Amino acid sequence: MASPKRWRPATLLLLVAAICYSILLFFIASWLPLLTKKAAAALTWAVYSQIVKGLVTFLAVVFAYIAFIKWPSLKNRWLFLLNLALFSAATWHFISRLGDSVNEYIHYPQYGTLVILWYVFLKKTINDGVKIPLRLPGRFSGPGVPAVVVAGLLGICEEASQFLIPLRVFDLQDILLNFMGIWFGVLIIRLFERNSLFGEAPRFVPRADVDKGLSGR
Repeated sequence: MASPKRWRPATLLLLVAAICYSILLFFIASWLPLLTKKAAAALTWAVYSQIVKGLVTFLAVVFAYIAFIKWPSLKNRWLFLLNLALFSAATWHFISRLGDSVNEYIHYPQYGTLVILWYVFLKKTINDGVKIPLRLPGRFSGPGVPAVVVAGLLGICEEASQFLIPLRVFDLQDILLNFMGIWFGVLIIRLFERNSLFGEAPRFVPRADVDKGLSGR
């Protein structure tokens, strides 16, 4: 039986969510400086900076706790640990450079969420049997590669749009921080995904065949 060529309703909702969030990132780039200035003016910058750093520390602790819980069931756990160590070293490097420029920390949750949304949508698309662009053949046919490519291109475009926004400037470091956020999202996916992110995608089985197999038991 031929594979369906249309997305299922749940997959379409994921696509809408991914697109809407991607568009929202461009608005955040415009409004974030104004909002943070108002917050800093109300609290003083020192207090505002400590609040942001506290939230980042809380996020790191939650991530470490989930990693600890998931550790026994992780596949290639030592490869994950190496990846996490490299990520932590790169993050420490940026934190030492940023100092009190705490607004830059938002790149991590922003682009971590972005790559997760696109990954979930692309995984569902593959499961629906719909062909997707940017998908590599063979060993790297999973949804991880196109999800990272889409998130990376959006990160570059979002930063390039700073040329068009008053009082904003293009900064290569922001692009690197966008990719750090994507890396963070990939690590989160890795904790919850049993299959390989970038490896071979599971073979699509039409829903009718699944139902037929269940009814034959």
